[in-house]
Amino acid sequence: MLGAEVERLAAASADDQKVAELYGRHGVKVVDLDGAAIERWRTLARATAWQHYAEKTPLSATLLRLAQDAAA
Repeated sequence: MLGAEVERLAAASADDQKVAELYGRHGVKVVDLDGAAIERWRTLARATAWQHYAEKTPLSATLLRLAQDAAA
């Protein structure tokens, strides 16, 4: 089972590399995000896009809460 997980991770990483190369060929600057950058993005997203999404419907709010709980 662990071998299959490692293979999936390797395939996902290869896909990420292909996408980065494709965007790069079209003039888009692609960068890797470190943990600090991701946390800054999450903080901003929680106060803007996530808040907006949560206000759309009660189900939207529930799904966001569940996703955040699962990530914790």
